[in-house]
Amino acid sequence: MRTALLGLITAISSVTAFGQVTLTGTGYTQNFDSIGSGLPTGWTVSTSATPTGLGTSTIFTTDAVSWSSTAASGVFRNTSSSNIASGSASGTQSSNTNRALGWRPTLAAEREGSITVEFSNTQGFTNFNLSLSVFTFNNVTAVATYALEYRVGSSGAFTQLGDTYTTGTEFSGHTYSITASSLAALNDQNAPLFIRLRGTTSSGTGSLDGIGIDNFSLTYSAIPEPSAYTLFGGATALVLAGLHRFPRRKTNPAAKPPVSI
Repeated sequence: MRTALLGLITAISSVTAFGQVTLTGTGYTQNFDSIGSGLPTGWTVSTSATPTGLGTSTIFTTDAVSWSSTAASGVFRNTSSSNIASGSASGTQSSNTNRALGWRPTLAAEREGSITVEFSNTQGFTNFNLSLSVFTFNNVTAVATYALEYRVGSSGAFTQLGDTYTTGTEFSGHTYSITASSLAALNDQNAPLFIRLRGTTSSGTGSLDGIGIDNFSLTYSAIPEPSAYTLFGGATALVLAGLHRFPRRKTNPAAKPPVSI
């Protein structure tokens, strides 16, 4: 009974990450190297995601799972990143400290799932740039296509960023590099921000190709406080007023000094 209860607690703690990511400094990064302890704060894994819906939060397997393991070992899983050889033994994969958040779907709801990170808001920040690495870790006959998307606010449609990624040969990957011009809608928003990778289409039956995501990066710049503008504007006004009040005295080059007698 005690073992079963501990297992239930572990499963519940792996369903979803608690809280949201709060932006500080000039950037947020996530390399997933600590997902053996659970999903990072703000991250969730879901099934049945739609173009407007987040889907249903589901279990994330914290134990290290090899690339070739079927979905029975966990649809969303703790897997090795792609910095070692694609033919590495399971022991080598498990001991690799460079981890990735893996996804190997089977059922329709799993194929239409998503990996999402939620930020509390973007207020006070601008000039956003986004980077994310995606790779295929197990190539089978059934392929899938994924889209990187974002949404500002708790409802409404998501917007796609860049091209879609379709699984292929093992360790074939793609790095999304989304620049500030495509992310202008994120600037200084007092609303939650969601960024996700969503399964959009698939072909074949059974388990799909497995994918991993790694090295998420969101950089940005702080918007200067209004007080800084006010101070600068006030100082400039004072200088201009002084110049206007005390004009430079002109001299008459034709004037001659008085003659002493």
